[in-house]
Amino acid sequence: MDTGIDASHEQFAGRTIHFLDIVNSKSAPYDDHGHGTHVSAIALGGGGTGGNSKIAGIAPAASIYATKVLDAAGSGSGEW
Repeated sequence: MDTGIDASHEQFAGRTIHFLDIVNSKSAPYDDHGHGTHVSAIALGGGGTGGNSKIAGIAPAASIYATKVLDAAGSGSGEW
């Protein structure tokens, strides 16, 4: 539960991402702030090649269930 997730990010390549958007009701995964993608990569990043992406996340084989509850400014409401 964060600002969403960038499904095209290299750390999530080839992985199914289940996504629910409470803020804008979009069906395709996206992150218009960046924080959700950053945190998801720390937890679930698959590693890879080049730069810091050689380092896998804490649970690189885990499934990704992302819920967007924060808007593009990183803010949300109690309802969301």
